[in-house]
Amino acid sequence: MNKKPIPVTILTGGLGAGKTTLLNHIITSQSETRFAIIENEFGEIGIDQDLIDETQGPTVVELSDGCICCTIRNDLVKALSEMYERRDDFESLIIETTGLAEPGPVAQVLIAEPELTEKFKLNAVVTLVDAEYVMTHIDTEGIVGSQIGFADIIVLNKLDRVNEQRSQEIQSRLTEMNAQAKIVLSEHARIDTEAVLSADGFSLDRALELDPDFLKSETKEKSSDGFMGLLDRVPSYHDDISSVGIVILGDLDDKKLEMWLSFLTMFQGEDILRIKGVLSICGKEERFVIQGVHTTLTGTDAMPWGDAARESRILIIGRLLDRPMLEKGFMNCLA
Repeated sequence: MNKKPIPVTILTGGLGAGKTTLLNHIITSQSETRFAIIENEFGEIGIDQDLIDETQGPTVVELSDGCICCTIRNDLVKALSEMYERRDDFESLIIETTGLAEPGPVAQVLIAEPELTEKFKLNAVVTLVDAEYVMTHIDTEGIVGSQIGFADIIVLNKLDRVNEQRSQEIQSRLTEMNAQAKIVLSEHARIDTEAVLSADGFSLDRALELDPDFLKSETKEKSSDGFMGLLDRVPSYHDDISSVGIVILGDLDDKKLEMWLSFLTMFQGEDILRIKGVLSICGKEERFVIQGVHTTLTGTDAMPWGDAARESRILIIGRLLDRPMLEKGFMNCLA
């Protein structure tokens, strides 16, 4: 009998945001769960592993002297494969990235690496942000914006260091950048850890809940031409990272959709942090759910439409997104 895939949580966030504090809180508060931890540090000497509370008996693997999202990606694949051989020793896996890492490539490994997709299930990307400094870091450190854009859950930590007005300003900015992420408020990384571990940001159920209707629309029109407008890209937002949600009624032509997504990921793949969509494809009775990270896209059939109105909903989170261009390209996919 095949065993269920091991659930994985990616824990990311800027330097000093409180990742290791949260990790220890998870381990101690979920004492009945056996954890394995992959710890990534950037530097010649590992430090964080010594800070993890091992009294609860987690299995810790440290990947050091390189960034988990680039130079030691092969090491991550190897570590995951070796960990799976010891799957009877743990029930849940947490990958904590260095504060300098973009979580997207880590997610790509889990959802697209053939030897891993049936062994591990990515539940969610959890990003910690430091309430005291995050507004400055968003404007000056691009990696912080990427970590926020990838998140399924954003833990707004160190709220004891800002007032209520500042807290509301931060939450509004985070929502503009990533409208689908759940924002959890915390001090000293004290949160409901069960809610974090049971999150299903990369599951069909979560994708089917996609509701970008509340996203603000841009009213200006923009002409587009070559390659469905993708060569005519102009940013529409004041933030580098933003969310664009689009809803259209009717069925999509699968060939047009494939072409649009191919061009989109070809020309903007590095800028696209996440894509989620629930689509109505002409000739298909089932909803078609897509999930994407950068240039990696996966699609799965879900529940039939039945008597429900057929519509297509897509949410794109990324850098320098042009809403009019994306809306026109998606509309051009109608059958």
